[in-house]
Amino acid sequence: MLHPLDCQEYFALKNGPTVRVRPILTSDEDKLRTFFYSLSEQSRYSRYFSAIRALPHEKAQKEANIDFSRDMGIAAFLGPISTEQIIGTGHFYILFDNQTAEISLLVHEKFRNRGLARFFLEYLTKRAVERGVTRFVTELIMGNRAAIHLLKSFTQSGLAKNTTIERADEVTILTWEVPEFPGHIEDKTFRYLFE
Repeated sequence: MLHPLDCQEYFALKNGPTVRVRPILTSDEDKLRTFFYSLSEQSRYSRYFSAIRALPHEKAQKEANIDFSRDMGIAAFLGPISTEQIIGTGHFYILFDNQTAEISLLVHEKFRNRGLARFFLEYLTKRAVERGVTRFVTELIMGNRAAIHLLKSFTQSGLAKNTTIERADEVTILTWEVPEFPGHIEDKTFRYLFE
């Protein structure tokens, strides 16, 4: 298994700067907290399914203490390392069947629609497939059109198949499977999945 810092990549935001994307480390807890407090109330509600106003140490530690042999948590960092700020995060947690991963993405409002969520999804898909994952699931607050659009785009480009959208109460549940990659290695769509 690669050391988390060996999984570092750079991504140029559309019409914007380049960010450093790497796994979240325990030492990033304060940066995660700063990111949390910079988000709108709506963004926090969409991510945590409640109107939480504080990110206590225990919750921040859960996002920062990742068992990289199984799960993955990444963040996009903007600015020089000495003053960098987190502008987005993504996580997957492998479920008990060892073939399904629950995935979550969150990009700061100021940096949305610049390709970062798509990059996160491709990055996390690659890392999950390396661990034997073949299926993904995510739960969204009803009305999160951006996430549904992202999954549809992912499916249209051949990176997902057998997608389903289920609605229950105030929640939308998205599931999708990973296609068989080997036949598509030369496809430029898989630029982040196969280096």
